[in-house]
Amino acid sequence: MRSTLALLVAIGIMVPGLASGQTTKPEVRGTVGVVRQGGVFGDDSPQSSRNTALTLGLETRRAPGERAGLAFDAVFPTRSVVNPHIDEQLRNLYLLVGGEFGRRTFARVLGGTALGLWSGSDAESALTLQPAAGFAIGRHIDAGSIRVTPEVAGRGAFSVGAASWALGAQIALSRRP
Repeated sequence: MRSTLALLVAIGIMVPGLASGQTTKPEVRGTVGVVRQGGVFGDDSPQSSRNTALTLGLETRRAPGERAGLAFDAVFPTRSVVNPHIDEQLRNLYLLVGGEFGRRTFARVLGGTALGLWSGSDAESALTLQPAAGFAIGRHIDAGSIRVTPEVAGRGAFSVGAASWALGAQIALSRRP
């Protein structure tokens, strides 16, 4: 609930800024990546599992020409993390808001929520909201009218009885601002 409230507050901060006479358009990037992801499940006897997954995502950044700008990331892995205790799998849709600092080389620090999509015969719920955080470090490379941005990125989320993480590399593609 708190992470959802934080996301709504961040969106509330971003929307008035869009109408404030800002002359540059936000940069929108599509991403594809490879991550090593895992989870720790269970309160009494925690056990972990790991796998490798592809990720698909969308990033936006306000004021791409400035040293700092408000950023939003939405990232979804193509593979679930398996609970080793029972027949249950978790896949998180990360929805994160934060700041991106730097022009050519940058660091992005984000917080928000992860929508936990649970499956399996022992899953108690199909959907949970989890507090989440993430980071990315990358460098923009302009190639004609296209901007290619290799990034190292990490994300994590937790709920009662489960914590999950993902760490890997991704490539973001966008039109050059």
